[in-house]
Order: sequence, then C-alpha cells, then structure tokens
Amino acid sequence: MINHTDLIKKLEAADAGSVDLDRDVLLVACPNVWSRHSEHADKLVLSDWEPPMSVWPDPTQSVDAALALVAEKLPELTDWKLKPDYAWISWSLYSEASAKAKTPTIALCIALLKALEPE
Repeated sequence: MINHTDLIKKLEAADAGSVDLDRDVLLVACPNVWSRHSEHADKLVLSDWEPPMSVWPDPTQSVDAALALVAEKLPELTDWKLKPDYAWISWSLYSEASAKAKTPTIALCIALLKALEPE
C-alpha cells in the first residue's frame, strides 16, 4: 500500500485527477473504511459492499468530493482557501496545511494528506 509521503509526491507530479489517484487518496486517508478488493487490486471495497464506479468518491477530480473528504477527516475544520493551483486548510487552533498542485482538487488532497501525516 502507498504511504503518505509517496502519495504526496505522486499527487504533486500529477497533471490532473484520475480514478487511480482517487483510489490511492481514499486508501491512505480512510484506511479503516476503504480497502483493496481481494481478487481485483484495481477495485476498492467499502465494508462488504462494492459500489459501481459512478458512485465512488472522486476527491482528485471533484471539488465537492475533496471538500467533503476534508470535512469528514478534519471535523474541527475552521477555514479553507482554494485557488486554481493552491489549497490551504485550517483546523483546531494554530493547525494548518497548504499545498500547490496543478489542480485545486489535487492541492486540497495534498493539504489533507499533510494534515493527516503521522508524526
């Protein structure tokens, strides 16, 4: 499984969001919710239910999905800023993360992964 640091590097190099990047972000950000399908490594499983591709969250491709993921993982979110190539999030008192990327959704995913990075 990919780790935080390797995924951040992969996202920083990406020109656009993709289904593969979405899968990696979900696996790293939500390891207790999402897992790889036991027989099909390119598919994810949510608990015991395998949703069709059209209903999978797509945080590297959709601002709504990326913000929903940030809000879910950082319930104490207090503020955020999003620009075409930059994202900044703030949670709690004096806690923040930012990132630059080629798309705002990827920047938001990177900022979230930085916030969730184990110390």
